[in-house]
Amino acid sequence: MALLGAWIADLFGPLLGLSSTHLFADATVLALLSLGLFADAWWHRQEA
Repeated sequence: MALLGAWIADLFGPLLGLSSTHLFADATVLALLSLGLFADAWWHRQEA
């Protein structure tokens, strides 16, 4: 969703007062955070 908002802002101008650069940076941070959470879940998974 964050990447979609950044893409729309890049095409049509600022979205909710935020530039496309800011939104792309936010999307990158969210992607890295989700990868970290995935790695943590993988590490702590229960052996079934």
